[in-house]
Amino acid sequence: MGAGFRWVYVWLALLCVATGLVVALALQSRALRSELAQVRRDAALPPVGLRVPPVTAVTLTGDTVVLGRTSQVLLFFTTTCPSCRQAVPLWNQLVRRQPGSPVAFEVWALSAESFAATAAFVDSMGFEPQVAIVDTADFFAYRVGAVPLVVVVSPDGRVLFRRPGVPSLEALDSIVAAPSRTADDSLAGVVSPVSGGRP
Repeated sequence: MGAGFRWVYVWLALLCVATGLVVALALQSRALRSELAQVRRDAALPPVGLRVPPVTAVTLTGDTVVLGRTSQVLLFFTTTCPSCRQAVPLWNQLVRRQPGSPVAFEVWALSAESFAATAAFVDSMGFEPQVAIVDTADFFAYRVGAVPLVVVVSPDGRVLFRRPGVPSLEALDSIVAAPSRTADDSLAGVVSPVSGGRP
């Protein structure tokens, strides 16, 4: 009888150990999935320090502009993206904060859709940033994996800052400050490459 009870205790101990291992493996699996998701999100963003090519875009008034060769804040969007609609009021505030920046910069909202679709969306949303249309290939050149996306570029075409998703009011300060940094500053963490947000 006593030996039988001892075996029960042994089996209970083994069950507890097995349960602990299962829980530990589950937690480790969750952590790995989270890290993998972060890697995938980062892969869909232009890395800080990346030298992007100059992009020729056409404004809604038909003028041609070259982007990526002056201090610029580039706002990538699509007309069918619900989050882009939410981002527009924040982007408008970014334009209003522009005069207070330590370094002059331009703000451009970029679409890869048709002129008609883009113009209708811009009119309905009350865009304050300048708007231009680029090729779909230009979205790939900037490694735009999801929209809305904010990318700050330096005059030599290097990415200083990138932030996916709808920016918060607090994030606007980081965006406004980003053009005054160098790519080396950004890489060193003076400007947070990605500060929150969801694609």
